Amino acid sequence: MLTKLRAWNPIVLESVFDDLDKALGEYLPAAGEIDELTERLRRTLLQLVNVTAADTQFPSDEAVAEILERGHHLLSLPVPEDFWPAVGQLRRLSWVVSALLDRLTTSAHIRERSDVSSAAADSPGCKENGVTPDHGGRTDDQ
Repeated sequence: MLTKLRAWNPIVLESVFDDLDKALGEYLPAAGEIDELTERLRRTLLQLVNVTAADTQFPSDEAVAEILERGHHLLSLPVPEDFWPAVGQLRRLSWVVSALLDRLTTSAHIRERSDVSSAAADSPGCKENGVTPDHGGRTDDQ
């Protein structure tokens, strides 16, 4: 368990939004940035998918199931070597990350958290995946 906590890499929403802006913004990322940006967004998507699966209080519906299905499909694909197909895949990946992140933040199931030590009170599945659920400030005692 301690090893998992040491390896825990929380999602920093500001960084994710920066990556989404680079991928979906007005200007295309440089060819040399696409692989790294794609890898960061893949890791983010994996964390968000795992948080969604681990948090039993997250309301799953057809829209979420469709987002997760698209995410799993994109994660199974290799990054294309040619520039334009790589940009296309990066943007599709970005839209999935954005949609899932929107669902999780809108439902208040994740939030940015600066105090990592307080994450110990949250569910183990979410701690392992770097995002903590927001249960409206209640504790397990309530």
